[in-house]
Amino acid sequence: GLWHMIRWGVQGNLRNLLFDNQTGLTGLVSLVITPIVVWPMRIRWLRQRVSFEIRKRLHYLSWVWAASIAFHAPQTDIVYIIGISLLIYLVDWFYGVFVTTFLAPSARFVRLESFVMIRVLKPEGFQMKGSGGFCYLCVPWISKLEWHAFSAFKDPFDKDYICFCISDAGDWTHKLHQAVSEPIYRRLWIYGPFPSPFETAKDNDHIISIASGVGITPALSVIHSLADTR
Repeated sequence: GLWHMIRWGVQGNLRNLLFDNQTGLTGLVSLVITPIVVWPMRIRWLRQRVSFEIRKRLHYLSWVWAASIAFHAPQTDIVYIIGISLLIYLVDWFYGVFVTTFLAPSARFVRLESFVMIRVLKPEGFQMKGSGGFCYLCVPWISKLEWHAFSAFKDPFDKDYICFCISDAGDWTHKLHQAVSEPIYRRLWIYGPFPSPFETAKDNDHIISIASGVGITPALSVIHSLADTR
């Protein structure tokens, strides 16, 4: 794209081909958005100075990027190729927001040494099958905009509850760990569940599970799932 602009500038057609032309204008949009989305994740200097949440939100500009590419070459079928892909992505996103996002009004938070355990009554409509998978959690009294993925497992003493173990391993998890000085009940948003690679464990009879620290949570889901089916 940059070389196109240099060539158009040398030819004296920069304004006509870049700003007064659909292909040029959409190309300029995609050219500007691409480094904004890619560089903060790719370049170490930016990764160290831009928070993960900001870098993650910048990825939503990919919607605009996809739309600009879809209309970049009106004489081709790219509008259908990119448009259908973008439509599928948007339908999936809206389905997740309005169908598989749940509010747990009174989740129990307990701090246990270096991690926080969350115990939640399954919201109505929440379906967790097999080994549990993982969910995205939003703790609004820590941050209303941050969502983080954690493995879910069934409460071994009450199948109507699910649990999450969150290790004190980052900025957000440290804030949560510091805020839970004693057992408390607070609101929690849950987005999911989503299947994990551990889902295939139920199809095997001999399993070796290696996990350390809070990574044991998906292994616990497998153990509980096998206990229910074996």
